[in-house]
Amino acid sequence: MLTISHIYKKFPYVDVLNDINLHIKKGEGVALIGESGSGKSTLLHIASLLESPTSGDVIIDGHSTSRMNDKEKTKIRRENIGFVYQFHNLLPEFNSLENVMMPLLINGVSKEEASEKSNILLKSVGLGHRIKQFPKKLSGGEQQRVAIARALAASPKIIMADEPTGNLDGKTSYEVFDLFLDMIHTKNVTLFMATHNLDIAKKLHRQVLLQNGSCS
Repeated sequence: MLTISHIYKKFPYVDVLNDINLHIKKGEGVALIGESGSGKSTLLHIASLLESPTSGDVIIDGHSTSRMNDKEKTKIRRENIGFVYQFHNLLPEFNSLENVMMPLLINGVSKEEASEKSNILLKSVGLGHRIKQFPKKLSGGEQQRVAIARALAASPKIIMADEPTGNLDGKTSYEVFDLFLDMIHTKNVTLFMATHNLDIAKKLHRQVLLQNGSCS
């Protein structure tokens, strides 16, 4: 489902990623662990086509992306990837339902269909009673649940999550993580998640350590 092949990422005066090779199967959950500053976010952004590597290739569902232009990458990303950020990145001027609807509307889905599907998704993450609430009225865990529902809106094959529980308390962290496990088990979604929480990481199929620019 996702293959990261010979990925290098260089910035002035520092090499962040050095020959990263990783294959993640459909329905597999992989935790990316490593110290702060080790390049976890950079690798996730490259894997999700939000950032370009210095060299190497990201292959998504059989599609090599190294020679694609920005428009082609955007299409592949919209059709295959949902991204969950550490700070949820909800749009403050829109309520929960509207935030989840946004990627569907961007993909050309009608407002009525987008509203119906988003309603179902919010109910599935336990927020059916909060669909009209704006982000500032939601707790941190509720905001992250909305972000997860938004990531699932376009029925992605892969979920990328960058420290999705990093700003949550312990109980809420596990509640949010359980949603990711449910996606793997019920929807056969592939999960690639960066986390500092080793207890959570151990609950996934595999743990990958990013250290000194290399994976092990």
